[in-house]
Amino acid sequence: MSRCQWIPRSYDSIPPRVPPDSQERDDGIVAEPLLCGYNAISFDVPLLNAEFARCGIPHRLDPGRVLDPIVWIRWFRRHWRERTLAAATKAYGVELSSAHAADADAEATAALTIQLVRDLVIPDDVELALIEQVRGGR
Repeated sequence: MSRCQWIPRSYDSIPPRVPPDSQERDDGIVAEPLLCGYNAISFDVPLLNAEFARCGIPHRLDPGRVLDPIVWIRWFRRHWRERTLAAATKAYGVELSSAHAADADAEATAALTIQLVRDLVIPDDVELALIEQVRGGR
């Protein structure tokens, strides 16, 4: 195994792939592409960035390029007792086949995000959505 947990040693020498249309900033953060994940800004992005640092990978995910539906749920559905992915998908009629399975969560998050855009909770302009998201979805 490599210095990174659960990654075979043969992958150590393979640098992370950055899409050709991405722009790398001086600080190693990839400005593009856009990612989407439920609670990704609070959980996944810091976790992944810490793991990148621990493994000596210079790239970082920019939380400003992550569309996170929970930000919008927290703002527009403040009265909900539960704001989990399971609760949000149920309320919006989106199927979540197996909570906490990566593929099922990803599919449900995508479908939920689309539904939130259709319901005018999240703006249909991505850049505007990212700007408003920083302000808490207002």
